This record gives sequence, C-alpha cells and structure tokens, in this order.
Amino acid sequence: MKLCASILLAAIASANAFSASPIANKASLSRSTSVLNASRNKNKIASRSKWAEARGYCTATADAPADAAAAGLMTNDEGLEYVR
Repeated sequence: MKLCASILLAAIASANAFSASPIANKASLSRSTSVLNASRNKNKIASRSKWAEARGYCTATADAPADAAAAGLMTNDEGLEYVR
C-alpha cells in the first residue's frame, strides 16, 4: 500500500515537470516605450573624442597621405594599399 502511494505521488510530480505552462505573460513580451536612438553611443563617442583631443591624440590629420608614404604604405594600380 505504501509502495503504491509513493509511486502514485512520484508519477504526479513527474507529470507536472513535462506539462506545458505559460512562460511569459503578454506584458513582458511587449516592446519598451522608451526610445534611445543610440544616444548612449553618441555620448560615449563625444566623450572619448573630447578626452583624446584634450590629451593631444588626433586621428584625422590633413597630411595623412604623407604619413602613409613615410610608414611604407603603397597603393597599387587597382587602388589597394600594401606595405612596401
């Protein structure tokens, strides 16, 4: 009798493990109402640019082609750059 009761309880417990249940409600699947429009990324880029300029780092210079030639960069007939 005790064995039958324990088997019955084990069967009920295992049946609940395989039954389908709702994972998420409709409210959690809806989209967020706030729109960021990549504002955090723009703020980060602006902050890093300001930081770099304050310390004298500059990525865009007017004489970049002269620097490329000094670094050994060459351009072939098809417009591809390579190192000499």
